Amino acid sequence: MIIGNIKDVLLRNRENLIVMFIIKNSEGKYLITSNPYFNYYSLPCKYIQLTELEDNAKRDEAESIISTFLKQEFDFSGLITKYLEGLKCVANINGKLKRCNLICFEIKTDNDIKDALNKKVPFSPTEAYKFKQFYSFDDINTYSWNRLIDNNSLYFIYRSLDETEVPEINVELNLNLELGD
Repeated sequence: MIIGNIKDVLLRNRENLIVMFIIKNSEGKYLITSNPYFNYYSLPCKYIQLTELEDNAKRDEAESIISTFLKQEFDFSGLITKYLEGLKCVANINGKLKRCNLICFEIKTDNDIKDALNKKVPFSPTEAYKFKQFYSFDDINTYSWNRLIDNNSLYFIYRSLDETEVPEINVELNLNLELGD
């Protein structure tokens, strides 16, 4: 479930978009996973292909893509309550390095919205997201310096600890740069 104008952020930044999520457990540890986009472990992330949002240009469809991904890969869904920031990055998309828009959201769970979160999506993680573990902030900091966790994830975690929230988002990032042959 996505609130506020966060749906608008998804629709405005839909070209070559990787969405990263900050998910914390009850102990305050962060979920770190393997992924198909970066050489290092990172926060959970999903590449949303342009055609997925062009064909289904409704806000609810963007929400559905994200909710289905989280339920299928991590057996988890939550309320996206906070847009942290957007960056540009280079990621491995279908075997090619591409410049992408990387945006990060913080996800919260709440007992009041459990019914909305219990969508019937089969939990069947793919090989790309097989490694999943919760780490403390200190461990993530150490692993980042040892080049085990990507720097974008560390940056977004630092950003989430800052109490300053980003207000209205009126910026559009559109990149279509393909690096390769």
